[in-house]
Amino acid sequence: MPGDLRDPESTNPFYYDSRYEEPKNPFEAGAPDTDKYLQSIAIEQTGSRLNQEKMEALKQILNEKGFFHRNIGDQSFIDEVKKQVNVLKMARRIINARIK
Repeated sequence: MPGDLRDPESTNPFYYDSRYEEPKNPFEAGAPDTDKYLQSIAIEQTGSRLNQEKMEALKQILNEKGFFHRNIGDQSFIDEVKKQVNVLKMARRIINARIK
Protein backbone atom coordinates (compact mmCIF):
# COMPACT_ATOMS: atom_id res chain seq x y z
CA MET A 1 0.00 0.00 0.00
CA PRO A 2 1.34 3.42 -0.85
CA GLY A 3 -0.16 5.14 2.18
CA ASP A 4 -1.56 4.70 5.67
CA LEU A 5 -4.97 2.94 5.68
CA ARG A 6 -6.24 5.21 8.45
CA ASP A 7 -5.65 8.29 6.28
CA PRO A 8 -8.74 8.81 4.05
CA GLU A 9 -6.70 10.85 1.56
CA SER A 10 -4.39 7.94 0.76
CA THR A 11 -7.18 5.37 0.33
CA ASN A 12 -9.52 7.74 -1.55
CA PRO A 13 -7.40 10.05 -3.72
CA PHE A 14 -10.26 12.50 -4.37
CA TYR A 15 -11.37 12.72 -0.74
CA TYR A 16 -12.33 16.24 0.36
CA ASP A 17 -11.38 17.15 3.88
CA SER A 18 -13.19 20.21 5.21
CA ARG A 19 -10.42 21.07 7.66
CA TYR A 20 -8.32 22.62 4.90
CA GLU A 21 -9.01 26.27 4.17
CA GLU A 22 -10.05 27.12 0.66
CA PRO A 23 -7.34 29.24 -0.99
CA LYS A 24 -8.06 32.67 -2.40
CA ASN A 25 -8.58 32.93 -6.14
CA PRO A 26 -5.54 34.73 -7.58
CA PHE A 27 -7.47 35.74 -10.70
CA GLU A 28 -10.23 38.32 -10.50
CA ALA A 29 -13.47 37.36 -12.14
CA GLY A 30 -14.82 39.40 -15.02
CA ALA A 31 -13.36 41.44 -17.82
CA PRO A 32 -10.68 44.04 -17.13
CA ASP A 33 -11.72 47.69 -17.00
CA THR A 34 -10.39 49.01 -20.30
CA ASP A 35 -11.20 52.64 -19.52
CA LYS A 36 -8.95 52.65 -16.46
CA TYR A 37 -6.21 50.86 -18.37
CA LEU A 38 -6.37 53.30 -21.30
CA GLN A 39 -6.40 56.25 -18.88
CA SER A 40 -3.31 54.88 -17.11
CA ILE A 41 -1.44 54.69 -20.42
CA ALA A 42 -2.60 58.21 -21.34
CA ILE A 43 -1.42 59.58 -17.98
CA GLU A 44 1.92 57.86 -18.48
CA GLN A 45 2.30 59.40 -21.96
CA THR A 46 0.91 62.90 -21.52
CA GLY A 47 0.73 63.50 -17.80
CA SER A 48 -3.01 64.18 -17.92
CA ARG A 49 -6.24 62.22 -18.26
CA LEU A 50 -8.25 62.00 -21.45
CA ASN A 51 -11.66 63.65 -21.39
CA GLN A 52 -14.75 61.67 -22.41
CA GLU A 53 -14.63 62.86 -26.03
CA LYS A 54 -10.96 61.88 -26.48
CA MET A 55 -11.56 58.54 -24.76
CA GLU A 56 -14.41 57.72 -27.15
CA ALA A 57 -12.24 58.75 -30.12
CA LEU A 58 -9.41 56.52 -28.88
CA LYS A 59 -11.74 53.56 -28.42
CA GLN A 60 -13.20 54.07 -31.89
CA ILE A 61 -9.75 54.20 -33.49
CA LEU A 62 -8.64 51.04 -31.67
CA ASN A 63 -11.86 49.25 -32.60
CA GLU A 64 -11.52 50.20 -36.28
CA LYS A 65 -7.96 48.86 -36.34
CA GLY A 66 -9.07 45.62 -34.62
CA PHE A 67 -7.04 46.07 -31.45
CA PHE A 68 -9.92 45.36 -29.07
CA HIS A 69 -9.80 41.72 -30.16
CA ARG A 70 -6.32 41.40 -28.69
CA ASN A 71 -5.16 41.02 -25.13
CA ILE A 72 -4.85 44.46 -23.53
CA GLY A 73 -1.52 43.42 -22.02
CA ASP A 74 -0.06 42.66 -25.45
CA GLN A 75 2.87 44.93 -26.33
CA SER A 76 1.47 45.76 -29.76
CA PHE A 77 -1.78 46.93 -28.11
CA ILE A 78 0.14 49.12 -25.67
CA ASP A 79 2.30 50.57 -28.46
CA GLU A 80 -0.78 51.40 -30.55
CA VAL A 81 -2.51 53.09 -27.60
CA LYS A 82 0.60 55.18 -26.91
CA LYS A 83 0.82 56.13 -30.58
CA GLN A 84 -2.85 57.15 -30.76
CA VAL A 85 -2.65 59.11 -27.48
CA ASN A 86 0.30 61.05 -28.89
CA VAL A 87 -1.68 61.73 -32.09
CA LEU A 88 -4.60 63.04 -30.05
CA LYS A 89 -2.24 65.18 -27.96
CA MET A 90 -0.59 66.68 -31.05
CA ALA A 91 -3.98 67.38 -32.65
CA ARG A 92 -4.99 69.31 -29.54
CA ARG A 93 -1.75 71.35 -29.67
CA ILE A 94 -2.24 72.19 -33.34
CA ILE A 95 -5.83 73.32 -32.76
CA ASN A 96 -4.80 75.43 -29.77
CA ALA A 97 -1.97 77.04 -31.77
CA ARG A 98 -4.31 77.95 -34.66
CA ILE A 99 -6.92 79.45 -32.35
CA LYS A 100 -4.41 81.85 -30.73
